[in-house]
Amino acid sequence: MTPSTDSFERAWVRLTARLREIHLLDAAQDLLAWDREVYMPARGIAQRAEALALLARLSHERFVAPALADELGTCHALADTLAPEDTRRDELRELARRHARRQKLPVSLVAEAAHVEAMAQSAWATARAANDFASFAPWLARVFELARAKAAAFGKPRDGELWDALVEDYEPGASARQLRALFGELVPRQSALVRRLVAAERRPDDAARRVAVPLAAQEALAREVASALGFDFERGRLDRSAHPFTSGTHADDVRITTRYSESDLFDALYSTIHEVGHGLYEQGLPAARAGMPAGQAASLGIHESQSRLWENHVGRSRGFWDWCAPRLRHHAGSRDARHDAVALARAAWRVQPSLIRVDADEATYDLHVAVRFSIEVELLEGRLPIDALPTRWNAAYREILGVEVQDDRRGCLQDVHWSAGLIGYFPTYTLGNLAAAQLMVAARRELGDLDSAFGRGEFRPLLEWLRRHIHAHGAVRSPQRLIRDATGAPLGTAAFLEHLESRLLPAHGLART
Repeated sequence: MTPSTDSFERAWVRLTARLREIHLLDAAQDLLAWDREVYMPARGIAQRAEALALLARLSHERFVAPALADELGTCHALADTLAPEDTRRDELRELARRHARRQKLPVSLVAEAAHVEAMAQSAWATARAANDFASFAPWLARVFELARAKAAAFGKPRDGELWDALVEDYEPGASARQLRALFGELVPRQSALVRRLVAAERRPDDAARRVAVPLAAQEALAREVASALGFDFERGRLDRSAHPFTSGTHADDVRITTRYSESDLFDALYSTIHEVGHGLYEQGLPAARAGMPAGQAASLGIHESQSRLWENHVGRSRGFWDWCAPRLRHHAGSRDARHDAVALARAAWRVQPSLIRVDADEATYDLHVAVRFSIEVELLEGRLPIDALPTRWNAAYREILGVEVQDDRRGCLQDVHWSAGLIGYFPTYTLGNLAAAQLMVAARRELGDLDSAFGRGEFRPLLEWLRRHIHAHGAVRSPQRLIRDATGAPLGTAAFLEHLESRLLPAHGLART
């Protein structure tokens, strides 16, 4: 080891020690936020909001402190001593990007946003249960005020928009212009496909999903499915919450939640599989690099590619139901003929425009996302007043999905994201759908007949393929490079549209044109 390399190693140890402290503060925030949604008594929210604000302030202060900047600068100055293939070069570039961005945010704004978002999420849950948008509107207005303040602090990119300043936290490199073009390509194609499927004479029957299954049986099935797909319960938990989500502190402590409905088996099952996809990604990140880019997800779009891949390409496949249907009958003690693999798979393929995004089928899901993206930009820019949101939302659902919104609980109050301050998040679901389809094409090319493997309960080969191509790289590679390296092509719409048409047209008795 040369003296200069030795100097880098010492600087790197000092830098990672500082980042480790920040990671532990962030982990404490994550656990408090998880507990708020799962176990915390309703009246505990005020103090919990203060605690979250304090931890957010402490984490931010440490990240933008001159001492960390000095260590980061020293490592950059000595990085030329590293071997070309040393991934710490890429980690330093990613850390520099994050550091430059975070330095633009006043610590007071970070703390206030954490406090308001905690209070707003509690207000949203109460308002949603009571179908009372008016009580939530002041909190939503405050959340968007703070989002505008953050965007102003970051600065609008040259030739970009205010929203672009926020999306960088979720999908580095994305822009409103790019996403409008993407939705401009997808929405007409998907809308035309949906109209054709809904008008089909031989539509799949979805009665199988509505056969009553006791909640205890659903919970037992959910745990068995999660374990079979690869979720490690020695390093993770499955709990209940009003809105399913994934949280935790690092690869060895991953928390996923779901919800159950006696009248709809698919509500819990597909929510669980979706969150398992997120959980598998988190458990697949290098635990020893927690708090560093190598131990963190590349982007929310890549994260959603994992959840949507397992939910739709695996969980809605005929092979999955060949394996799962007997287990459903076992847990439910069911002899109902509708609890049959063919009937359940066909129920999973039925296309029907609906009100609720998380319950949406594959063909209509991105139409929900398109609505939220366009409205979010209008709210952020102040072109849409907060009190006009329900009217705007209902009109968009009528126009794009052809459904009438009966109440705000099933309309603009259905998602937790805006109350949590996640402005810029929603399009990552569609980016995830596109990436999932491309990844599955590449995986099938290498692994062969995956549907038959799923029918035998063999999910491990796919998980290991994702571990190699996605999980192991953390955020060392950009999301764009991850997809290009794994699939051989940049992210596009072709694989996703091919997936929809090849599965759903035959299921509805229609020929491909």
